Amino acid sequence: MLNRALRNQEVDTIIKMGFFIQDLHRYIERLHKKQYLNHRHRKSKPFIVYRGQTLSKFDFDKLIKTKGGLLSFNNFLSTTKERKISLNFTRHAIKSNSKSIGILFKMIINPSILSAPFASLNKYSYYKDSEQEILFSMHTIFRINDIIQVDDDEYNDIWQVELILTNDNDKQLSILTEKIRQETQEKIGWPRLGNLLIGLGNYNAAEEVYDILLKSPGNDIEKAYLYHQIGVIKDNQYHYTEAISFYKKSLDIYKENFQSHHPLLATCYKSIALVCNNMKDYSNALFFHHKALEIEEYVLPPTHHSLATSYNNVGVILHHTEEYKLSLLYYQKTLEICKKIFPKNHPMFAKCYNNIGLVYRSMNDYSQALLYHEHAVEIGQQSLHTNHPHLQLYKDNLEFVKKKLNEE
Repeated sequence: MLNRALRNQEVDTIIKMGFFIQDLHRYIERLHKKQYLNHRHRKSKPFIVYRGQTLSKFDFDKLIKTKGGLLSFNNFLSTTKERKISLNFTRHAIKSNSKSIGILFKMIINPSILSAPFASLNKYSYYKDSEQEILFSMHTIFRINDIIQVDDDEYNDIWQVELILTNDNDKQLSILTEKIRQETQEKIGWPRLGNLLIGLGNYNAAEEVYDILLKSPGNDIEKAYLYHQIGVIKDNQYHYTEAISFYKKSLDIYKENFQSHHPLLATCYKSIALVCNNMKDYSNALFFHHKALEIEEYVLPPTHHSLATSYNNVGVILHHTEEYKLSLLYYQKTLEICKKIFPKNHPMFAKCYNNIGLVYRSMNDYSQALLYHEHAVEIGQQSLHTNHPHLQLYKDNLEFVKKKLNEE
C-alpha cells in the first residue's frame, strides 16, 4: 500500500503514513551505515542488483529519450542480486498485461557511496538469503547508462536498462540537488513536499497537498503562501486566469499584514507579471515587473541574484514590445550582476547571452547575434547536460543565425 501511494503520489495516504515513511527511511540509513561504512576504508568492487517490472509504451519511450540522463524512483526500491528472479518477475508482469513493455533494471552499485541509503535484508527478509534482497530508500537516483533488448525465449519485448548509482561528485546531480535545496530550504514538512512535487512536474498531487493544508488550522500568512503556490501550479498548467486570481489572493493578504516594500509583495508582483507575459499582456507584465523592481531595488543589495532575474524578465518583455535598445540595456544590467556573483560557466550567463542574441536577431544584426549565440552554446555545454532542452534551444538559435548569414 505504501509503495503504491508513493508511486502514484496518493497524497492523502502519504500524509497519513508520514511517520512510518520517516521511520523506514531512518532504519535503512542505520543499516546502510552499519553494513557498508567499512567499504570506505578498503577497496571493494561494485556489485550488481536487478529489478523486474513493466512500463507502458509511453513511459518506455520517455525512458529511451532520457538515456544518459538521471532516473529517480519515488518509492522504496526492492532489488535482488539474482538476475533470474527479476527476469521471472518481469515475465509474470508481462503475462498479466500483454500491452506493457518488460523492463529488467540492471543496477551497478558502488558500496562506498553513502549518500544513497540502501541495505541488505538477508537477516530480515521473509526469504532470507534465497533472494539476496537489497532495499533502497525513496528517491534513489541513478544515471541511465545503456538500454538493450533481452534475448528471451518466452517474450520478445523485454529490455534491460543498465543504471549506475550516482555519487556525490556527479555534476548534473549536484546542480539539480542544489537547485532543489535553494527552492525548498525555507519550507519544512508538507509545504516542502508540495514544492518538490511542483519541481517534479506533478502538479495535481502538489495541489492536493496545498488543498489539504488550506483546510487545516493556520494563520493568514501561511494561507497566503499556499495561495501563491496554487497560483504557480495553475500557471504551469496554462490556466492563466486562475493563476492570477490565486496570486492576487496571496498579494491581498500580504498587503494587509506587511509594509508596502516587503519582499513577499515583490514575489507576488513578479509572479503576476510572468503570467501576464505568458498571456502576451505585455503592458501589465511590464507594470507588475516594475512594481517588483521598486521593492527589490529598495530592500536588496545591488548584486543580489533576484535583481538579475528581474532585469532579465523586463528585458524579455521589452524585446516582445520591440523596444530593442532598452531591452539590451536591461540584459546588460543582468550580465553586470552575474559577473559579480556567478562563476563564468553558470547557466544564467548562457540564458542571458541567448536572449541578447535573440534581440540582435530581431534587429537583423546577425553578426552580433552569432557572437552571443556562440557564447550561449559554449557555456551551456559546460553547465548543462547534453540532453537539456535549453542547450538544444541555444544550438537551434545558433544554427538559425548561421543560415541567415550564409544567405547574405
